[in-house]
Amino acid sequence: MKIYPFYAGGHFKSSSITQAQINPYTQNVIAKVCLAQKKDIEYSILAASSAAPVLKALSMRKRAKILKSISELILKHQTPLCNLIVLETAKPLQFAKREVLRCAETFKLASVFCNSYTHSTFPKHWSAQSKNFKSAIYHEPSGLVLAITPFNFPLNLPAHKIAPAIAAGCPIILKPAPQSPLSILYLAKLIHSLDLPKGALSVLPMSNENAQHFVQSQRYSVLSFTGSSQIGWSLKALAHKRKCILELGGNAATIITASADITRCIHDALESGFAFSGQVCIHAQRFYVHPVHFNNFVAQMKTAVLKLKNGNPKLLSTSISVLISEKEAIRIESWVNNALESGAICITGGKRFNTFYEPTILCNTNSNMRIHSEEAFGPVICINKYNGSISHAVELVNDTKYGLQNSIYTCSKLEYNYALQHLQTGALLHNKPTTFRLEHMPYGGIKESGFGREGVIDSFYAFTEPKLSIHEF
Repeated sequence: MKIYPFYAGGHFKSSSITQAQINPYTQNVIAKVCLAQKKDIEYSILAASSAAPVLKALSMRKRAKILKSISELILKHQTPLCNLIVLETAKPLQFAKREVLRCAETFKLASVFCNSYTHSTFPKHWSAQSKNFKSAIYHEPSGLVLAITPFNFPLNLPAHKIAPAIAAGCPIILKPAPQSPLSILYLAKLIHSLDLPKGALSVLPMSNENAQHFVQSQRYSVLSFTGSSQIGWSLKALAHKRKCILELGGNAATIITASADITRCIHDALESGFAFSGQVCIHAQRFYVHPVHFNNFVAQMKTAVLKLKNGNPKLLSTSISVLISEKEAIRIESWVNNALESGAICITGGKRFNTFYEPTILCNTNSNMRIHSEEAFGPVICINKYNGSISHAVELVNDTKYGLQNSIYTCSKLEYNYALQHLQTGALLHNKPTTFRLEHMPYGGIKESGFGREGVIDSFYAFTEPKLSIHEF
């Protein structure tokens, strides 16, 4: 059985303490991963400290070249990267392929940004006092970035930490999710072959206890965390005065108005509701449908869901597979059963088979039901009517502690503008699924859904400190 070493301070290292990696679909052990201990974390911190001035001294053009090379290597190694994602997460191959391409795009966009980056300046005419000098803002690296990522996008979510860190000139230590460290360790091996300063990147699978100790030690400048709201906010408290970017949970909603194109809605709802078994923080969990479309939408969604092919994630034809663990499948089962006992109606699905939970449609749900109000992170959607007024639809969408991404399907500018003005959300998407995301655009939420924004450009600025220059040259 293959044993994966971790990547510490520019070197691959082994440990006597290992963790078995389980294939969620077969439940077989597919590999063992060495876990970094406190001494390995310390080694990586010292290596990052040594690499920091070297990385800072790299020109933006040189950083761009490194980032472009990483993107090209990812494309060259698509097949093994896809296979690892499928093995460690049971993500269907068609979605794993998309993730690898998105990962390559993330590094490519960071490269493009580096090549186009310029210092921002201020117009002289804004103040009479500024006529005799020039001013500019320079962005200098904040220092070591501690990044923590979840299992569901084991390659592209780490890329959203690593790419902007390199662009910003910051060393970075990444703790991948315990369920899915293999693909990012493979990427670390690819990056190791390039001329990125050694110590600029470490990938350290570690226990949660050691990760918590690291966060609490404050031996870093920026904490960038993607994961659950509960863990994210607790880590922010431990980080004290350190800069934090938190990308947390969601409970995305979609409004379908009277003028919506139902055919398009069905197509988009099927993917946003059930891609990767709903294990996506912007998974469309709640649908609020105008009465004129409600019955038709529910019927068509049921037909579409029953056509989803489930099974082996290695097959390109598979649309939906198992959840990451049986524990999660049992949790979904419990939430759905509790909702049914409280008056929810199951249109299709609603059954668990070990780690597989059927794609499920519920109606007549409300905010007192956890499957409706909490982040489900599973293949369940809740479809309900609103009274036909856009204000009522917005009120229903806002009835949540989350605020990450929502979407609205409408041909009315008035309805869209009302939703844009009144929805409590980090992003509003018009005639697009809630899962739509572009790597260079700001991404993040409000309320319990996060703190700050990600995206290649936003993370670059989050990982840097502005320095004002006022000069007469």
